[in-house]
Amino acid sequence: MFEDLRSFLTHLESQRQLLRVKDDVSVKFEIAAGMRKTSDIEGPALLFENVKGYPGWRVLGGLFATRKLVALGLGVPQEQMLAEAERLAQDIMSNPPLSVRANVRVSRWFARRMEEEALYYQGGLKLHLTEDFRESAQAFMEKRPPEFKGR
Repeated sequence: MFEDLRSFLTHLESQRQLLRVKDDVSVKFEIAAGMRKTSDIEGPALLFENVKGYPGWRVLGGLFATRKLVALGLGVPQEQMLAEAERLAQDIMSNPPLSVRANVRVSRWFARRMEEEALYYQGGLKLHLTEDFRESAQAFMEKRPPEFKGR
């Protein structure tokens, strides 16, 4: 595996699987056409270094457009690619990143809070079924103070 994207790109260059495009390219059609072409011919990945209208920007494309590039990214031969992907998925599921763990906690808290509020409001909806509610309405009609019994 690779420490970061830069180290992966360095590895791709050493394997002749990264092509740096130094010509000016347009974001309208040219970049997409280049990525399509590279996936049709089984590589390499493309790094567009001069994007028209976006000075200093670079666009990386087709990074995983072929099985060979995916295998290089996983650091295994193509024949072991699926097994390695399954192993990584198991690792991720058994020990989710902190952001996933935090999102799960927040989602669970929010669900509990919504359930509590729903129960609170539902409780208020049943007040009209109590004897005290009927007594208050009757007392109001008769212009007298209500006699509540707590039922």
